[in-house]
Amino acid sequence: MTETVLSIDVGTTGCKVIAFDFKGAEVAKAYNEYPTYIDEHGKSELDAEIVWEKVSESVRKVCGADIRVSAVSVSSLGEAAVLLDSEGNVLGNSILYNDSRGAEEMGEIADPKMREAIANRTGQPVSHLHTVWKLLWIRKHQPEVYAKIKKNTLFADFIVFRLCKAHMTDYS
Repeated sequence: MTETVLSIDVGTTGCKVIAFDFKGAEVAKAYNEYPTYIDEHGKSELDAEIVWEKVSESVRKVCGADIRVSAVSVSSLGEAAVLLDSEGNVLGNSILYNDSRGAEEMGEIADPKMREAIANRTGQPVSHLHTVWKLLWIRKHQPEVYAKIKKNTLFADFIVFRLCKAHMTDYS
């Protein structure tokens, strides 16, 4: 049985799972696609439950090989929040980073002084791509969903939560 490190990468259109041995050689891999929901109004979403289903399927396929997983690494696409209620249930589709919702809220709140302060502090310019503006959009347009939010996770954190039932994130 080969000792491996399992790498899980959640992308915008699919997930890759690869097992590497301790010398860095690929031992087994799987890839699954899922739909990205896009419309003509700038909406861009993923169904986190379908993503989880496809990641799980890929992990099962890779782990069906004669391997022993010693560690797991999870990476994911850019800013896209998976919103969870108090029981850890997903609260609807995840708004992707390239979704235009939140741009209006950003314009209403982020004055030039605030934009400069945020950029100086984080090294990142204020952009409608960031999750905070999506959350403000949800608060304004879907207050019933916003009221149920107990956890705001990114996709990598969501996959880790589903794998081990613990909420954690990396520094980045």
